[in-house]
Amino acid sequence: MQYNIEKNTYTCSNNRILPYKKTYDINGKKRKVFYTKDCKNCQYKEECTPHSNYRIISHYSTSYQDLMSQKNG
Repeated sequence: MQYNIEKNTYTCSNNRILPYKKTYDINGKKRKVFYTKDCKNCQYKEECTPHSNYRIISHYSTSYQDLMSQKNG
């Protein structure tokens, strides 16, 4: 998965965009969730998400990492 800092999205192997949906705070770390339902008929489904018809990407970051991403983006 490719992350686009400027757009705050991920792009999968099939060029589908996983847009940012929401952020949770878990034990002082942010959990950012990116989500798409485009997986159901995807040619890469079995490799990427075999047990579901959608893909959720979560990544954890600290406030410091978020600030550095904004600065570099």
